[in-house]
Amino acid sequence: INSSLMKLMRCLQALRNNQSAKPSSISSVVPFRESKLTHLLMDHLNGPAASRTSMVVNINPSASDFDETQHILSYATDARAIRINWAECKRKRNAIQMGGNGSNGHTHGENGRLLKKKSDESELSNFPPKKIARLVKKLSPRAALAKRRDEMTLTKKRKVELQSLRGGASQTTGILERHVKKGKFIGGQNKKRRLEDEVNELKEKLKESRKETTQFQSKYTQLSIKLVGCESEIRTELAEETKVQMNSMREYYNETINRLQDQILAEPTPSKSVKKVLKDKREEMVE
Repeated sequence: INSSLMKLMRCLQALRNNQSAKPSSISSVVPFRESKLTHLLMDHLNGPAASRTSMVVNINPSASDFDETQHILSYATDARAIRINWAECKRKRNAIQMGGNGSNGHTHGENGRLLKKKSDESELSNFPPKKIARLVKKLSPRAALAKRRDEMTLTKKRKVELQSLRGGASQTTGILERHVKKGKFIGGQNKKRRLEDEVNELKEKLKESRKETTQFQSKYTQLSIKLVGCESEIRTELAEETKVQMNSMREYYNETINRLQDQILAEPTPSKSVKKVLKDKREEMVE
């Protein structure tokens, strides 16, 4: 709906520009055929019914719909700026009524094109009846059957004439039959050869395709073997790297543990220190 309304706005703007332009300038084409809505309203905007066409606009005065109301009002100003020439509308209406396009008063058809002045009946009446009769005779199945019968009778007459010229109806018929059989045999042989050639070509193509498939299968097996080897190499490399990392981490942890143990052993125990303090006090008292 929004796209068709936008195209209607474009049509209104084009009509307004054509009316406001100078008479010497070339008027632009109004895009009535871009949507179904403009195609339906074409006669009401540019035809004899333009004098009776009106546009009703609904707006909302709330502040939340300010942008939409502004857009609708600009749309209405474009529609209001179009001027209707009453004399031009009357001239078009009189031309349609006086013309031979029928009593409906439409200048354009359903496809959007101008209607022709000549009727189809007059065109058919101008068409010569002899040509129609010839076409009917050519296209009728009875005519085709009659033509075949005439051809068959002509061939029979030729056979009889050949028999009479060569003498002896039986001999001539036998010769003709032999010729006919020979021709059929030759035609059959030619067809057979063609079919054999096609079969041989298809067989060669099949062999080539099988060779290609075997090559692709061998390549696939080679690539699968390479893939397995690459995966095994990657796994061994990862295992070695992880082993080296584990050994380095183990050495680091062992060194830290040994260092902490040495520190613990180097420091005096609290029990020995207390004994030393008591011993020193006794010695002092004795002295």
